[in-house]
Amino acid sequence: MNRDVINKCWNVFGLQKTEIRGIGVLNGSKKIVSAWFSSVGNLITELERYEADSMQWYFVFNGVNPYNLEAKMCNNQCINKFNSTKHSISDSDIEFRRWIMIDIDPKRKSGVSSSDEELALANKVSECIYQFLSNNGFPRPVLAMSGSGYHLMYPCCVAVSEESDVMIKDFLSVLSMLFSSPEVEIDTVVHNRARLTKLYGTTAKKGSNTPERPHRDSVIKYIPNVLKNVDFRLVKAVVDKYMIKETKYSEFDNYGRKIFDVEKFLNVHGVGYKKRDVKGGYKYVLNECVFNPEHKSPDSAVFVYDDGRLGFKCFHNSCSSYHWKEFRERLEGVKIQKPVGDSKAYSEFKQILPKQEATWLRLSDINSVNSDDILHIPTNFRVLDNCLNGGLAAGGLSILTGSNGCGKTVWLNNMILNACDKGYKIGLWSGEMQNWRIKNWFHIIARGAQADTEEINDLIDKSLEDKLFVYNNNYGNNWQELFSHIRLLVEKEKAHLIVLDNLACMNINHNNIDKYEQQSLFVKDLAEYAKQSAIHIVLVAHPRKSYGIVRKEDISGSYDLSNMADNVFILHKVNEDFKKNAKDFWKKSDVEFYSSFNSLIEIAKNRDKGEERLIGLFYESYSKRLKCDYAEIIHYSWELKNGLKIL
Repeated sequence: MNRDVINKCWNVFGLQKTEIRGIGVLNGSKKIVSAWFSSVGNLITELERYEADSMQWYFVFNGVNPYNLEAKMCNNQCINKFNSTKHSISDSDIEFRRWIMIDIDPKRKSGVSSSDEELALANKVSECIYQFLSNNGFPRPVLAMSGSGYHLMYPCCVAVSEESDVMIKDFLSVLSMLFSSPEVEIDTVVHNRARLTKLYGTTAKKGSNTPERPHRDSVIKYIPNVLKNVDFRLVKAVVDKYMIKETKYSEFDNYGRKIFDVEKFLNVHGVGYKKRDVKGGYKYVLNECVFNPEHKSPDSAVFVYDDGRLGFKCFHNSCSSYHWKEFRERLEGVKIQKPVGDSKAYSEFKQILPKQEATWLRLSDINSVNSDDILHIPTNFRVLDNCLNGGLAAGGLSILTGSNGCGKTVWLNNMILNACDKGYKIGLWSGEMQNWRIKNWFHIIARGAQADTEEINDLIDKSLEDKLFVYNNNYGNNWQELFSHIRLLVEKEKAHLIVLDNLACMNINHNNIDKYEQQSLFVKDLAEYAKQSAIHIVLVAHPRKSYGIVRKEDISGSYDLSNMADNVFILHKVNEDFKKNAKDFWKKSDVEFYSSFNSLIEIAKNRDKGEERLIGLFYESYSKRLKCDYAEIIHYSWELKNGLKIL
């Protein structure tokens, strides 16, 4: 027994307002005892009397009707002292739900503790569920280890009703479908109102206490600094996404007279799967995702619930918006709403992609596409644009890297402003800079020699009104949430370019796999989405080293990130360190030539042309502008449109 943890449990869950119950063997016979306590000290003192017995201790975590509570506590024998009483809390005594409990338990023989390996598997699943719910807007939960499994306890405040009862039951069924496996299951029966859970700090004493399956003290692993209630609409949203009643009748449900025959549906359409029994229904784990065959088992699955409702989920970010409706449409050949981007570029890329029924193509089957017909977003750095056939190509992914202080942010902001000035729409996410600092940067670059006045800055803001969209940092750095907003921006605003600065600040968490494998999948998803939506994406990735000349191989993270990109750009600041080390990579005459510039952008990879070269740029410190020529004078359209004196 851990007295400190019991004290934490008392404070977090408000145990003075609920029942503590003991279930187990007492004096050689099975017993159930319960009581209410006026202080945590009284509770610990009473528990100490039973330490030698094989009792399991629990508490009711939902809110009891105060009148019912008073009536049950009126028997003084049940206050501060355990008694074999019949006055226990039942479902009818609960007035409101205070917590949503998710119980992750390793599968094992009944009546025994879990092994260390089984407990570790349950922990991994709890992390996956936590990340999934965080991606769906849920606040941080209390995390506890029950002795043999893990609990995620989400605070809420919902009046009890038949509707809320059903919603919690369905919610747990969805989580079971998504995350239960042959080794670990999500308990779906913990939905009732007067549910008991482990009194954290007490010892779980299931079966014999052996080295392989030891008795353990239950503990609270994590308590958020602020306990924020779950908006119950988020619970409903999860259920609505992954638990769908099929209304499009067909031969597979005898035109509405039977439950939809998923096995027949999958077999008819040639989808390979493995069927698993889970609590609440069946899970059909697909051999590969129908939206991307690179997403292999067990990453995608179809669910059939006991009541006939259906669901689909692929755990890759690029498939996060696809559910049962889209899954069925994909197999039946119904046109799915295409991603929105530049219409010309999108149509060209759709022609390049093979038809679903064709696996191998003859050259005559492939439509020719002239790269000049694909949309290119100009950076307005002339030499760079010439090397890139006019700019950043729609459907492509570029990685930008460089040592600390080399000017990556300067180059990005100049490039973004240049593209916006040509009429292109751009979304920018910065994990390092506050929104007001980003705004100041763009004001400085756009103003140039113009005065720093409120009127001038307002004109700049107005000129970028429907072109530049900066992600609100208050929404955090979770990739799946950010990705959903990127999709909306591309769809609603027809954005052409997305800039992500930077990889190190991104919370990816790709289904609890190795960090570098997460990054590989993340970049694959980016490249895939860029092609699907015919936009260009620029990802900033810092190098592993902070000294010497940065090379493509130095990009931090997975070693194959640069392999998946269409372009890799490296920014170099021309300083004494660069001049000293550059001779190891370039000819002496080239180093002397490029030493006359302030900055260099290196094309380290260019998939279209294969051209690799250095391009010199001049930095204008007062305006933070990067120029192709030292004497170049830059004027943005906002100046010309408003008739300002050109300075």
